[in-house]
Parts: sequence; C-alpha cells; structure tokens
Amino acid sequence: MLKVDDVLFVKPVVKTSDGATLVLVDGELYEPAAAVVQEITPPPANSVPKKSSVADEAISETSPPFSPLENTLAKHTLQRPKQKLEMVSVKQTSFAVDGLKVGMQGGGQFRQHLTDEGFTVSILYPDVKEKYVELFEYQHRKCASAPVDKTYKPVVGDMVAAFAKIESEEENETWNRAYIMSIGSSSYRVNFCDVGLIGNVKTVKKLPQNLTLIPELAARCSVISCTSPKEKLWSAGSDRFLFMVTDVDETHKTTTCILRSLTNEELCKAVLKRWIPSVEDEGMKSIEIKNNDTVILQVFFDQKSLFVRPASKSSRDMFCQLIQDVGLHCIKAPELDHVPRKNEIVACKFVADGNYYRAKVLGVENQTAKVIYVDFGNLDCVTTDRLKPLPDALKKIPCMVVKVGLKDVVDKPMTKEASDFLSSLIGREVEMKLILAESYEDGVQLILPDGSSLSDKMNAVLEPGWKKAMAAGKDPTDCKVFTEHDIEYLELPVGQTIDFLVLHKLDGVNFMGCEANTEILVYVHRTMVEEMNNYCNSAPEKLYVPRNSELCLARFEDGLWYRAMCLEDRPSNEYNIIFLDFGNMARVDKTNIRRMVPDYVKIPAVAILCLLEGLDTSTETVKKRICELVQVNKTYKARIVSCYSPGAYVIEFPHVKEVLMNENLLPAKK
Repeated sequence: MLKVDDVLFVKPVVKTSDGATLVLVDGELYEPAAAVVQEITPPPANSVPKKSSVADEAISETSPPFSPLENTLAKHTLQRPKQKLEMVSVKQTSFAVDGLKVGMQGGGQFRQHLTDEGFTVSILYPDVKEKYVELFEYQHRKCASAPVDKTYKPVVGDMVAAFAKIESEEENETWNRAYIMSIGSSSYRVNFCDVGLIGNVKTVKKLPQNLTLIPELAARCSVISCTSPKEKLWSAGSDRFLFMVTDVDETHKTTTCILRSLTNEELCKAVLKRWIPSVEDEGMKSIEIKNNDTVILQVFFDQKSLFVRPASKSSRDMFCQLIQDVGLHCIKAPELDHVPRKNEIVACKFVADGNYYRAKVLGVENQTAKVIYVDFGNLDCVTTDRLKPLPDALKKIPCMVVKVGLKDVVDKPMTKEASDFLSSLIGREVEMKLILAESYEDGVQLILPDGSSLSDKMNAVLEPGWKKAMAAGKDPTDCKVFTEHDIEYLELPVGQTIDFLVLHKLDGVNFMGCEANTEILVYVHRTMVEEMNNYCNSAPEKLYVPRNSELCLARFEDGLWYRAMCLEDRPSNEYNIIFLDFGNMARVDKTNIRRMVPDYVKIPAVAILCLLEGLDTSTETVKKRICELVQVNKTYKARIVSCYSPGAYVIEFPHVKEVLMNENLLPAKK
C-alpha cells in the first residue's frame, strides 16, 4: 500500500482520446491480456458537460500549448503488449536527513539561498561518509573518464549523472547526481539531489544502480533563530558549517540542529528537512508570447513596465478557465494555516470584486502581506486572512501576463495624460500587435489597430508642456508663481534600512541625501537636467526676481541649470539659493535665475534633510569624526528612524554608530 511521501516512477505508454495518459509503473509485473475496450457514454442531451480543468491541461506535455483540451467522445482500444513486461525493482528514494538522530554530529555546506529565505545545504555525517566517498570517487574519476553513451535515453524521474557548473563547488564543472525533471529539445531540466539546486544541463550519463541507492545529501534548511544577522550567516569563504542534532520530529520528517562555524562559534538554530523542490523553487514561468502576436494591455506602472496577455481565442479561453478553476477551488479551500512565505504562490481575495486570484507573496510584515497578482500584474497589500493555499496543479500553470517595456520611448515619469491614455486601452481591451526585437529586455513595439506605434503616442503625450507651448507660439511662463508649498519631496521608508546617497553635508549631524540607485534619482539627475537646460537655453531670456520660498530655475557655477528655491526676500543682484535636487546652497546672480514652469514642479524634490539620531548635541570633536566617516557622493547603509516633517527625517548610520561606540565618542544618554 502506498504511503505519504512514497515516490512512483512511471513510463507513459499511450494517450487516450479523452486526454488521459496510460502508464506503466516501475516495479509492477504486466501479463499479456486481451485487448480492453473502454466505452464512454455520451451525456444526456440536456446535461451540461463538465469543463476540462486548465490545471490538467498545464501538466499535459502532449497537448497544444495554451489551448483548452477538447473533450472527444469516442471508443478507443488499448494495444495488447507484444511480450511480458517486467520491471527489475521499485526505486526507493532515501534522504540523508532522515537518518539523523538526536545527539548526532556532522558537517555541511550552504549551497543556495531559496525564495522563501531559507537555504539548501549538503550534509554529511559518519553513517553516510563511506557511501559518500564511494560516490565522490565515481563522480570525479570514473564518471569523468567514461564516454558519453549517445544511445542512452533517460526519462523523467531517472537519476543520472549530470555535468554542470555548481557555483559553490571549487571545480569549474563537475559531475553530480541529479533527477530528470523535464526533457527539452537540446537540454534536460534536472534537480541536483546532493546539492539542492535546479538547473539545465546538456550532458547526462547513466549511473550504476548501487549509486542510485545512496541517500540524497541535500536538505532544506530553515533558520529558527540566529546569533548574527541572516545576511552574515553565509558569506564568501565561510559556506561550511558543523551541526549537532537536538531534536527529531518523525511525524513531520524534520530535524532541529545547532549550526556552528568551523571555529566552533554558534551560528544559528535551524530545521533541516528533505530537499524536494517545490513549485516556488522551480520558479514560475510566464505564458509564451511570440513576435507578431496580438496582445491586450492588462496593467501598467509606467512606459517601461507594462503587463500584457495574449489576445488569441485559445489564450482568452485558457485565461477564463483558469480564473474559474481558482474560484471553484477557493469555495471549499480553508484559509492559509501558516504565515505565508516570501515568493509563495497562493490564492488572494481581491476586495474590489470579492473573487480569488493567483498571487505571489513578495513580503510579510505582522499580519499584512504584499502580493502581486501573477495573472494580471497589479500589486496589493492584504491581510493574511485573505489568502488561501493552492494545489501544485494550479501553481504550475504559467502566469497569464508578460512584463514588457516600450522601445524607443522617452524615459520620464508618467503624466496624467499618459496614464489616462493607457487606462483607456485597458478599458476598451484594445488589441495590439507585439513586435519583439532580440529579447523583452530590449523593449517591444506595440502597434495599435490604426497602424500607429504606442511608443510614438506615449512620446507625444509625454512631451514637455513648455515645448508644446512654444510650438504654439505661447509663453511657457504664463502660469502661477510656484512656492515651496507646491512641490513634494521623495519619501523614505521609515523603519527600514536602505542604501543612502549623501548629496551634501550641512554639518557633522545634518546631511542632505536620498535613497540611492532609484529610477527617479537617475531621471532627475540626468534626463530632467538635460531637458531643463534645453528649455533655459532655447526660451527667450526674461529677468525674474524671486521672493523668499519661491521656486525657480538657477544656473550653478558649472554652467548648468537646476531646480532651486530662493531663501531670502531682499532686493539685490545676488540671491541665496538652495538647489532642490542636490541640497547645496549658493549665491546666484539674478541674470542666472529663471521663473519655474509647471513641468518641473510635478516631480518630487530629491534632496532630503536628514538628522543623525541622538547626535544633535554632539561635541565638535564628535562632529568632526562623523564628517570623516561620511563623505559626499558616497553611499552608506542607513536606518530610517522617523519623519518629523515633509522632506525631513531622522536617520542612523550603523557604521558611524559602531565606530563612535568603539572610540567611546557617543554622547551619554539622558
């Protein structure tokens, strides 16, 4: 009798006309028998035929990709076997982690960071060491020298020797035991069962039977508690560890261990269990969209981040069937019985319509999960009681949308006009032809029904207002006077640690800066500066005398124009100006000041005022030391403590705090 976790190995024999696949089970004895005729009785004329499940379709390798299965009512005959079929033995899968007992000690190696924030590890202990030596000897000597048997045709489920580069191995490429997961036209998708990795390989060799019986050395490792930050648990040069077993749960097949470094320093407490790749480990794929396919826009964030889905009838049918299958499953499915893991695929209730859709968990904080609906592309933050588990069959179905970016489109923040235009395409389900270059990374062209390019349309609606005004013979500055109340500032994520770019130092404890490496930063410091300079150098010169707190465009000593704000209200030839995207101040002659135009008020100011936590009363000695530790145009880790007014935050530089503590320079707490 089969038990939970038993593994059957089967060989497909024939596919029937109703979509079922008949298989031979490895280990069973099949005697010749008379041909069997199966009759399928047609349903009554007034009955409603049951729709085939899209989950069944997704796992059928012989059905046309992304087209619904066709229910065929027919008689079909199974062919009589030509001879007795006898399998040698039933393959028994064994795992090294199952042999661990309380008090056992061993060693291991971290192999891979998993999507759920755990690890895969390879483990070794005295009871399996002799078998490992035998396996190692074969893989590194005999297997390497054995010729490739071109007649060998492994099937899905076979354990083979696969040749590939394992990142954590010292050798460039090695032979390792692996299971065949799927077979492509020129490669195999395999699970390296001693390493805990999934990959594609081109070359495999047959393994001797005795080596397939050696327990699999890979295990899934989940950290329970850690004596140091997780990111420091595994670093280059320190991927090996020692372990001691403290508890074994036979029911759930888990083993609790204490992990120590090779110098016997305690690293963490962790749970080890069998390495059996989940759907999430394998990675979710997207539906295939080819060059010249017709697509529909589903969701967009900007011109470089759009989610489209195929518009063909078969794809529409599959999309609708998937939505129904998920909905039907969730009618009886319970709520998730565990804290959702990062990258876990679940069903999530969408509040706007009350329906459940497939979603991927991006992160969890307290009882709130950030998710992306994988068949649409939109993001959401939901309470965890709106999540339900999904079976693997529904998880394995490819995402119904593909993320693309428009080719040859201007790189600037979206405007209301641009957003409204794209929203109208979604609302009307406008079908567009997708023109693909080399890859999606290079961008795509979407051709509208009238033959025009969506990229050209977007470039037109994203054209600066001042350029349109000048083309129409109008004055771009014929608008209101903008003040500090008209512009917003970039926000920093309170409570999180970010990469912080220091733009300007006011003193030892006050800095102007922003989050590093963001798209808005790149746009403001590059594209927008270039665009503003085109405006200032092409518009007629008009003398503008700013008042205190008024926004303007000012020319710095490098000859370029930047967004700025006046800091004083007195008539003179020079004005005290602060540059909003860099944080520095300068006295600028009135001939180098222009009136602000609407285009550049809509974009938040980049430079944010930041005060170092607890150091506002520091001595001059401490401030001088901080100035040595924090340099302009350098990026540092910063913890965002609080926001005390728009564009002003309290932050902490961990590296500064550590140095000041080591040098006894931190001010005493009150």
